[in-house]
Amino acid sequence: MKVEEKKIFILVDDEDYRKGVEEYLEYNTEAKSTTKIISGIEQINERKGGIKLITDKEEVLSKSPDNLKIYRLVDAPDASGNKIYKYGNFEDILKSFIDTSMKPEENTFDIYTISSSSPESGKTLVAKTIAEILGKRQYVAYLNPINKEDGNIGLSELLLMNEEGNADSLPSLERDFKTYIIPGFALLRDYIELEVSDLRNLFKKIAAKFSIRTFIIEIPDLFSKSSEKIIGMSDTHIILNDFSQKNRSREITLLKEYSSSVYKTIELNNLSPMPQRLNDLPKMRFENPYESLKFNEKDYLFFKHKIAQNIGIENV
Repeated sequence: MKVEEKKIFILVDDEDYRKGVEEYLEYNTEAKSTTKIISGIEQINERKGGIKLITDKEEVLSKSPDNLKIYRLVDAPDASGNKIYKYGNFEDILKSFIDTSMKPEENTFDIYTISSSSPESGKTLVAKTIAEILGKRQYVAYLNPINKEDGNIGLSELLLMNEEGNADSLPSLERDFKTYIIPGFALLRDYIELEVSDLRNLFKKIAAKFSIRTFIIEIPDLFSKSSEKIIGMSDTHIILNDFSQKNRSREITLLKEYSSSVYKTIELNNLSPMPQRLNDLPKMRFENPYESLKFNEKDYLFFKHKIAQNIGIENV
């Protein structure tokens, strides 16, 4: 889904606010595709409806052209009328502004699955690296189906809420930069008994609620029907193949069989040299991961470029 026409305009005298928005748009390419800072209202007068304008200019506020919905920039939080708090989170403002036509439809999200022929082949690093690359321009969600922290709501509870029709009350998901983290199952049995159609239905609701464009699933080291079905529902399946591990041909064959109905299957062979410290991956952040793991930045950026190049995604 590509949005070509600017939908949100900023016309303000407040220099600090303008600079803050400029800095945000500088690194957020998706927001940049829908938002523009302008110097005069004449720059949007010729456009069609559906346009939103944030301004603090009294002469603009006194008018209300048919093609504009005008929001007043104010110094204090105020829920009345069309008002925007200048010290609020601009990212949240943009999300609330996105028109239904600009949001992903229920079925317009992509699913990446990452599997490997052997344990400790770097699935988590590859999954989180892809999330970081895509997260520069869209919201993504990451799922390790059997990785749930004690005491927190898990995937079983989310699936049950959705099945009972309580999807509107889905709790806020943990978010790291632009990656939402979906909790996994607490019990391995729940993963083995998973109905993949239920998972896809949950993804639809999560995508609609959080504007998710891509789901990234790290497939457990478990060759089961559940793994096969999850891989089968993906758009892109990435197989990590570490030739340093002997006698893994059966596993590779199985993973390829699981991919028989997948639109795109990519084998990544021998990703070495790979940034080390893989034992620390559970705490790896999605923004600048090399910092949280104390990787050498140059090595990680080379690794990220290699991943993007092999998978065919743009590395912003």
